[in-house]
Amino acid sequence: MAVSINDIVADEAKRQNLEDRFRSKIRLRGPKACWPWVAKAKHYFGYGAINCGRGNLYYSHVVAHALWKGPVPAGAHVLHSCDNPGCCNPSHLRIGTREDNVADMADRGRLKGKTGPVDPKRCARRLTAQAARDIRSSSASRKELAASYGVSYHTIANILSGRTWAKA
Repeated sequence: MAVSINDIVADEAKRQNLEDRFRSKIRLRGPKACWPWVAKAKHYFGYGAINCGRGNLYYSHVVAHALWKGPVPAGAHVLHSCDNPGCCNPSHLRIGTREDNVADMADRGRLKGKTGPVDPKRCARRLTAQAARDIRSSSASRKELAASYGVSYHTIANILSGRTWAKA
């Protein structure tokens, strides 16, 4: 079972060991500059990755926030103000939600689809949780449901199988 980064950082011995290893994997620069992750372990999007013991692998920016700014609330995201995924400078990091991150991406022109920038208004979900519940309880065919809700047959199939809207 994964251990919270907050629990690891709260244990003084583990924290000191982690901080020492962590500092050796970043390039410290000035207070306003990015502090890049220079270790080999990286996610393919450029985020650094560090093992915090017993297979607990965390993104480097999350560890930087926990070490130097404080706990990362459960379910929260650590966001970059610098748009540099490998940056570990705590002054470039803040806590936010997934929605905050998507809004940042849209504001900075980084929300891209296969053919270029995506209009956030067009990629909003067409269905609500109530619609998903209604679809699950309906006796209509998938084809009929798709036509009536203005979505694809596959969207209906995914709802019925629980691949999407499972908690609705």
